[in-house]
This record gives sequence, C-alpha cells and structure tokens, in this order.
Amino acid sequence: MKPESGNKPVMEKRVVERKPPPPDTKSADSIHLFPKSLTFGFHTAEDIRKISVVQISKKDSFNQLGHPINGGLYDPFMGPSRETDEKRNLQICSTCLETFNRCPGHYGHIELPLPVYHPLFVRNLIGIIKLTCPTCKRFFLLGMVS
Repeated sequence: MKPESGNKPVMEKRVVERKPPPPDTKSADSIHLFPKSLTFGFHTAEDIRKISVVQISKKDSFNQLGHPINGGLYDPFMGPSRETDEKRNLQICSTCLETFNRCPGHYGHIELPLPVYHPLFVRNLIGIIKLTCPTCKRFFLLGMVS
C-alpha cells in the first residue's frame, strides 16, 4: 500500500502479464498453460470400471448418525463430503489421504441392469436408425439406393 496525501492507505494495482514460453521450452507449465489442442471422447463401460474407485451399490447415503455409508453416494473413497466432522476434525479422503480442500475427488460407478441411452445422443441414435433398412438391418449407402 502507498500512503497518499490524506494519510489514507491506497491499494496499488499491479498488472502482471504472463508471456508464453518459447516453443522449444519443455517445462511442465507449458503443457498445462498453453495447450495446442483439445479433444473429447467417450469412456467405455470397461474404462469407467477401471477409473472408478468404488461401485455404488447401496440406496442409502448416510447411516442413522449421519455418517457416509460405504457403497453409498457419499462413499469416503470418492473423497470427503465436507471439510470437518461434528467434532471439528478434518475429514480425510480414504483414497488419496488428502483433506477436503486438497482432494480432487474420485470416480464411482453404478452398475445398471439394462443399457441406458444418454439423452443428448438420442437424436444421433434416431438418425443412425433411420439410415438402416428395417428388414435386413443393413445401412443404406448414399448413391447405391435405387
């Protein structure tokens, strides 16, 4: 802070400009701060099972005392559900052993008895179904249909 003519402290503003590193620099910062491309994809059911740290199998989330149930939606292996417990003790993640503020959170999965279609892909699915022959189940090829 800088004192001004009325003896009032005034916050000094500083603008720091971060320039991208040269292209030949191989630092960890250049990987995360200046990506060259971004891709999106989908996980298969097997990928999801590999990434997951716990299978959600219980319909209840908490016991009678209000503690998260193993196998419930707030399973401790997916990360702490709040910063402290009722005794003001920091909650620790059962997977990475970090606190609420440092744990990134971990994936869980639910096994469903039947396939479920993602609602955003229904329009694409209908388009694919319209491209198939209802009797032989083969795809129509453009230009080959007479």
